[in-house]
Order: sequence, then structure tokens, then C-alpha cells
Amino acid sequence: LGDGGREDGEGEFEHSVCAIDWRSGSRHASAASLDLGAGGQMTIQPQTEFFMLGLGYGHPAWAHGLNHGDLAVEREDFVTAELERRLPHHLHVQALSRVVFTNAQGRSRIGRGVFEQLVLGPHAPSGFTSILDVAP
Repeated sequence: LGDGGREDGEGEFEHSVCAIDWRSGSRHASAASLDLGAGGQMTIQPQTEFFMLGLGYGHPAWAHGLNHGDLAVEREDFVTAELERRLPHHLHVQALSRVVFTNAQGRSRIGRGVFEQLVLGPHAPSGFTSILDVAP
């Protein structure tokens, strides 16, 4: 199949169910699955995360649209394994992920994708009860 191609009937579904396994101490997914009923199933395995803070999203000092004068330049280096993931400015990530799609006939295809995540507020199915609590 070419880019964006599909086999007859693939990609069509009437109902879906999503399940997410949360990384302990965070609101970032360690794995996710999407059940498309007769349309198949997709599993997502995040492998490498890019923290959107590096582009200004939620950054406490360098957020989008802030005026720092005529010329302001700064560099920050992060060791991602050491970041405090529960802080609001570290919630927004894009995770390069391994994705497996299995159609209704059992045929699987493996690919890569980006799994964007920004989870705020209560979510009973995940056990989140407040705006920023994290997975146990």
C-alpha cells in the first residue's frame, strides 16, 4: 500500500474503545491501545519523548508570545530521565512510538507514529481525580 493507502473496508468503524497504561508518577502513557471493533485494533508503544516545553509550550519564561526585548537568546539542556514529569510545564509531550495495527482478518502491520499527550483534569477511567494528580 502507498502512503495513506488502505485495503477495502479497512479504516472504517462505528465504535472505538481506548485504553491507556500510565507511567507511574506522571500523566504520560507507557502504552495505549485502540479497539476499533470490526475495524481492527491498534497498539501504541511510546519509545522516545519530545517535551514540547522546548518549543515554548507551557514554558514558565519562554512561552509563546512573550516579549523579551529586541534580542533575547537562551539555551536549556535537559536530562529527560531526571525531569519532574508532574510539573505542569512537563505535561505536554510528543512520543515517537511503535504502532501495530491488526485488521479484523488478523493481518498486522507495524509502523511508527507520534503520540501527542497533554492530559489535564479529572478522568475517572484513569483514576485521576484532580487537575494535576498523577498515576500511582
